[in-house]
Amino acid sequence: MKDYKKYLNQESDSGAKLIEILKNDGLVDKINKTQKKVSIKHYPNNYMNHVGYDDKQNKRYPLYYRIIFNKQSVKIKSNIIRAYSKEEFELEKLSTEDEKYIYREALALTYIVSDTFSKTIEETVYRHGIDKKVAEDGFDIKNLFDKFSIHNYELPKILEEKLLDMILNESEHETYKDEIINMFKYSNGLNPYTLLQFLKLKDKAKWEKFEGSFHQKIWLFNYYYYLFIQSHKEYEYIGVTAMDLIYCIDEQKVIKSYQPSPLSFESKFLNFYPNEEFSELIEQVKQIILS
Repeated sequence: MKDYKKYLNQESDSGAKLIEILKNDGLVDKINKTQKKVSIKHYPNNYMNHVGYDDKQNKRYPLYYRIIFNKQSVKIKSNIIRAYSKEEFELEKLSTEDEKYIYREALALTYIVSDTFSKTIEETVYRHGIDKKVAEDGFDIKNLFDKFSIHNYELPKILEEKLLDMILNESEHETYKDEIINMFKYSNGLNPYTLLQFLKLKDKAKWEKFEGSFHQKIWLFNYYYYLFIQSHKEYEYIGVTAMDLIYCIDEQKVIKSYQPSPLSFESKFLNFYPNEEFSELIEQVKQIILS
């Protein structure tokens, strides 16, 4: 394990300045439920090939971030497709747009680390009887960020996984459950709606009843979501995650327990789709994802 202490200063190991945009920000205490500090520090990685020049002909490098948590450290390429020179990468020099992108990424990452850690420790302690301190010391942040993609935490992906789990649970005592599991193994990806159509061939009455217990548009939520994203630039790099369902973030960087407001994802989504049935849809999406 690398010594995390050397990453606590405000420069990266390449000499670039680190911006910890959530430092001394009260919001992180609301999102982070671990009672351990989560540090997200962004910086231009000048160990990578440069990708252009700033106005003064200084080389620009792709944006990375370093996460420090549980006395461990990991660095990842940012999902924000931006490049900066060391000279221009200062908080007061960032455009308002770039600052918001970095801010949302730091919030989303803090939520993901906190949520994953909390669930892992709960699983290890309460289901397997492992001592809590042993479980916490054994948590390896590198496992979380191995082949990490923040897109796996966007609403359509989480909803799809939840619906697939619900279908599998409903199939628990069916003779064809092993057939379903084998389909998962050998398919490149099985979406819930496709699986449901297959199951209706097995038992039409049972699975039509199951399908009817959900909003009819929920099976195409990813389609409605991506149309929405394409029209809302603030979600260009960091899509909508469960954090956006739980918390409302306003322009003054105030975060509170979720209440719909003009700046919340839910309000924006319903302004984009003003039909009443979409209000019912998003309510069911929230119930499933946050359950």
